[in-house]
Amino acid sequence: FVIIFGCLITGLGTYMQSLTTAEYVFGDFFLSQLLKGIGTQFLFMGSQYMCFINLEEKKKDNAASMFTLTLRLGAAVSIAMSSNYFSKWKKEFFGQITFETNYLSSPYYQNYKFNQIDENLDIFKENLYMISEREALVMSFNKIAFYSTWTVLIPIVLVWFFKYKPDKK
Repeated sequence: FVIIFGCLITGLGTYMQSLTTAEYVFGDFFLSQLLKGIGTQFLFMGSQYMCFINLEEKKKDNAASMFTLTLRLGAAVSIAMSSNYFSKWKKEFFGQITFETNYLSSPYYQNYKFNQIDENLDIFKENLYMISEREALVMSFNKIAFYSTWTVLIPIVLVWFFKYKPDKK
C-alpha cells in the first residue's frame, strides 16, 4: 500500500500545479513540489520492493540495473513527449489568445498607427504580445500537469496484478 499512498500524494501535488496562474511565485509552488517529492519516494520504494521480492539473491544485481535502465528510459520518453506537447499547446494557446485580442487589425490601432498620434501604442503592442506569450506558457503547463495527474492511476491499477511468491525453503 506504500505505492498507492505514494501515487495519491504525487497526484495531489501534480494536481495542485495544474491550477497555476501567471502570478505564482516560488512560495506558491513549495507545497505542491514537496508533495510530489514525498509521494515519488514512496512510489519508488514500493515499486523497487515489488520488483525484487520474488528474485533470488544472485539475480538482484542484474535486475537492479535493468530496473534503473527501464526507469530512466521511461522518464526520458515521458519528458520528450511532454516537451513536444508543451510546445504544440503553447503555440495553439498563443494563437487563440492573439486571435481573440487581435490588436494588429483593430481599427483603433490602425487609425493611431497611420496618424502617428500615439507612439506608445507600439509599446502597448509589445507588452500585450509578452503577456499573451506568458499566458500561453502557463496554460500549456497547466494542461501538461493536469494530464500528468491522471498517470498516477497506472501504478494503482497495476499493483493489484502483483503476486507474491513466498520462498520455498
